[in-house]
Amino acid sequence: MTGRYKAYPEYKESGVKFVNTLPTHWTTSKVRYISAFGRGLAITKANLQDTGIPCVSYGEVHSKFGFEIDPKKHTLKCVSEEYLASSPYALLSKGDFVFADTSEDIDGSGNFTQLVSDETLFAGYHTVIVRPASNNYYRFVAYLFDSSEFRTHVRDAVKGVKVFSVTQAILKNADVWLPSYAEQQKIANFLDHETAKIDILITKQEKLIELLKEKRLATRYHAVTKGLNLNVSLIETGISWTPSAPEHWSLVPNRSVMSMRRVLVGQNYRNYQLLSLTKKGVLVRNISSGEGKQSDHLDRTQEVRDGDLVFCLFDVEETPRTVGLSHHIGMISGDYTIFECSNPSMARFVEYFYKAMDDRKLLKPLYRGLRKRIPKPGFLRVNIPIPPKEELENILQFLDDLEERIEQLMYLADKQVALLKERKAALISAAVTGKIDVRHFVSKQGQTPIEQ
Repeated sequence: MTGRYKAYPEYKESGVKFVNTLPTHWTTSKVRYISAFGRGLAITKANLQDTGIPCVSYGEVHSKFGFEIDPKKHTLKCVSEEYLASSPYALLSKGDFVFADTSEDIDGSGNFTQLVSDETLFAGYHTVIVRPASNNYYRFVAYLFDSSEFRTHVRDAVKGVKVFSVTQAILKNADVWLPSYAEQQKIANFLDHETAKIDILITKQEKLIELLKEKRLATRYHAVTKGLNLNVSLIETGISWTPSAPEHWSLVPNRSVMSMRRVLVGQNYRNYQLLSLTKKGVLVRNISSGEGKQSDHLDRTQEVRDGDLVFCLFDVEETPRTVGLSHHIGMISGDYTIFECSNPSMARFVEYFYKAMDDRKLLKPLYRGLRKRIPKPGFLRVNIPIPPKEELENILQFLDDLEERIEQLMYLADKQVALLKERKAALISAAVTGKIDVRHFVSKQGQTPIEQ
């Protein structure tokens, strides 16, 4: 990082945990001395509505609007205008920070967003408001709070096991390091300029990943319902969720290609590894990390063999996962339904077929009752289109090759995103701790970045 940029002429020991040295003219302080503190609205999700005054809660800080927020650009839930009179303490001003006061993992401890406009905005539930004093440049403070050094400081102070709490006391006692106001502006403008370029590259890679996912879903669906011949003649199937199929394919009920098997493991559970059905397939759960706890319902835990199809015949809106083909020997919850196919190629085709149906949520018409389950007898009677043997093998080879190509491309794109994020984090860290001197930075176009 320092190879492209000059260092400051002189440094001193910082006296700050996780920061070794600072430029000699920089000062150190605590967040409590450069900010005022507040709290968000004491509300629940039930208080949120579609119209009114925009409100940002801790969940949105974690998942949607990290680092900065602007109600003019970002779609937010709202609260009643009555809160303007009853709870002005939770209103934000431009430059104010909203920290999530809890996190489900240590890495999320210290997540925040900053209001970057003059729009009216409330801080919602489970938040801590930090209002920086006007004698520091709010944008520099944001980058400081986002630096690995400051976030490490916060993570070192939080307490928790499954839920980590970020209290006002932790934030108040956190160290900060500060150049002059004018220098803060120059550093912030430099980071705005440079990180914007990195963000554009990240967005392009993330868009590529989404396009690859869309291509996989569309191609998979077409292959298992229409085949690989674009000019094939189609007939109506009479099935609402697969309305047409090649005329030379067979429509057969599920019971003709697979059969249910249910073998309970009972007290022999120690001989089995614990499995889980996920969107990536049937995976071995990591018990040592606490991910896979042995079920207390041993009378319902069932055996899974290599080559079995594991079906989820109940509605799982948040994480759709209808089917997975097991490549392990193990056990799984009795809530799932196990099928076996005598033909391995048919098992693979059935997996691809129901994954394609799952992708488009086309199985909803099969759900019954308040618990939204697919009755097993009815599921066995459901017809699916099956191609002739040779064509089936060609489709499987095509889909296997497609999966491999797309997985490789997504892996490379994910890797590029990770590298770009690492570079961005390193650049922020270097600039806000004075490892690089950007006071005389000028963009390649010969223009200094526009101040916020």
